[in-house]
Amino acid sequence: MARNKATSRQRIVEEAARLFELRGYHETTIDDIAASVGVAKPTIYRYVRSKQQVLEEIFERLVTRLRRDLQRVASIHDPRSQLRELVRSSVVAVADLRPHFTIFFYEDRELPMRSRRRFRQYARGINETVAAILERCQRAGVLRQDVQPKLAALFLLGMITSMARWFDPSGPLNADQMADQVLRFFAPDAPETDTMPLTGPPSARRKAHRKME
Repeated sequence: MARNKATSRQRIVEEAARLFELRGYHETTIDDIAASVGVAKPTIYRYVRSKQQVLEEIFERLVTRLRRDLQRVASIHDPRSQLRELVRSSVVAVADLRPHFTIFFYEDRELPMRSRRRFRQYARGINETVAAILERCQRAGVLRQDVQPKLAALFLLGMITSMARWFDPSGPLNADQMADQVLRFFAPDAPETDTMPLTGPPSARRKAHRKME
């Protein structure tokens, strides 16, 4: 029963995230979420107290995923592998939780002030961790030397989170290939994957370019 409840709660949160991204938080009702999940409205309230609680859980899931990924990246000893995995895991997170990223940056004003402060504090912590990783990579000669790690962290996170608006992992570039593209800005000598469409025939390059516009 507990497992079924967790599964149903997860489905509610996922559908709510999709609808919040599509319509906006204010324009989405509990009735909309119930219809999308395929249950009656009273059933929704068996799992969540309110629409605002669903919003908080969307934020919580995103932050938990990012902090977990960063903890794993921070434990990698080889700086080159660490930098690559930092970028790759971030791109994969965008692919997995695309609506969550959009909501995080556009709907935080709908959170209670206490929750808003908490999540902003988490975001600062994430940025500081990324900056520390980049500083280590720079000392090891992996990250280009003409950038400040703290600014590089802001640029990197901004670049990656903006992908939530347009990146389609089923398109011409998968997550690993997109990570290669991002790495070129920070580590120009980083090796590429073997299946980079941007170096393929002209038709593939045109398709990739159109997709990224």
